[in-house]
Amino acid sequence: MNTLSTNDSSPRAIKLEDLVALNDEIAALVRAGVPLELGLEQVSHDLRGSLGQLAAALGSHMSQGESLSQAMESESSRLPNLYRSVVEAGLRAGRLPAALEAVTRYAQSLLEVHRRVTLACIYPLIVFVLAYAMFLVMLAEMIPRFGAFAEQGQEPQGIWLKSLLYLSETMSVWGPVIPVLLIGVIGFWLFFQKRTLMRTGHSLTLFRFIPWAHGIHRNQQLANFSDLLGLLTEQEVPLHTGILLAADSTGDRRMIQSSEEISLKLQSGDSLAEAMESSKAYPSYLRWLMQTGEQQRTLSESLTRAAGVYRSRALERLETLSLALPLIAVAVIGGGATLIYAFALFAPMIESLRNLAAP
Repeated sequence: MNTLSTNDSSPRAIKLEDLVALNDEIAALVRAGVPLELGLEQVSHDLRGSLGQLAAALGSHMSQGESLSQAMESESSRLPNLYRSVVEAGLRAGRLPAALEAVTRYAQSLLEVHRRVTLACIYPLIVFVLAYAMFLVMLAEMIPRFGAFAEQGQEPQGIWLKSLLYLSETMSVWGPVIPVLLIGVIGFWLFFQKRTLMRTGHSLTLFRFIPWAHGIHRNQQLANFSDLLGLLTEQEVPLHTGILLAADSTGDRRMIQSSEEISLKLQSGDSLAEAMESSKAYPSYLRWLMQTGEQQRTLSESLTRAAGVYRSRALERLETLSLALPLIAVAVIGGGATLIYAFALFAPMIESLRNLAAP
């Protein structure tokens, strides 16, 4: 490994914005016909920080005789496997710029989801902070007075009042925990989450817990798969090879494993319909288009059509997420806060009235 790489004892994964920038630079160099080893080393002087170091490292690897795929493999700790698979597929198809454009679309869609989720959570977050602060004030000011009132009247303390008094007395212990956890989640989302978006489908990501976001991610994966397999098929790359390369570009382990099984069946002489018969990782619509396309010898066109459909679905879900997520979050947080206040305020009062009414 070159000096740039070895000097960085623990290279971090590249941020998604930086990956898009690097990807666009490589695509521009390829279109211009500039040798990548020279172009990347020159471009590295115009790029800042880790992105410039990575570009210089790739250029240095290629200057030593490595191909682009080999250079990226040498920098595998910084580049996601998904991206390296797309580059390999583009090189095999002889359509590297087109493959890189697919990566840019995919990465930009993930960034857009991240941006919209962030914006959608701002108002609910403000509501939560205010509600939590008011709850702490109530525990500090009102609940001790309920307890003092019960003692003055020599009334037995009910379970609700005892629980609230315990929370009030231990507030200095548990009170800061929730803000610290909240800050941790926000920090993870803003600074670390983007580094995991193009990792494998089972990577540590909050996307799995956000309504509609996982569906957007999945549809973009399928669009990326269809785009790349269409390019490979158009350049007459054998289907059993192309399907493996395209599946690797999704980062989805189930799809990769299923594609390996399909590839083996294709090599043994099965038709595509027979090979995909038991595959559950492929959506039924994509299976139907691929099988129909192979039978009509229009597989590349069918895959291009599938990519457009999945991309449209992703955009529709993105719009739904932008509209619905803030409403759901505010309803859950606001409704939850209202219930908590109601129990905290009225439960001790009801218990006190029952004690007064008891004979």
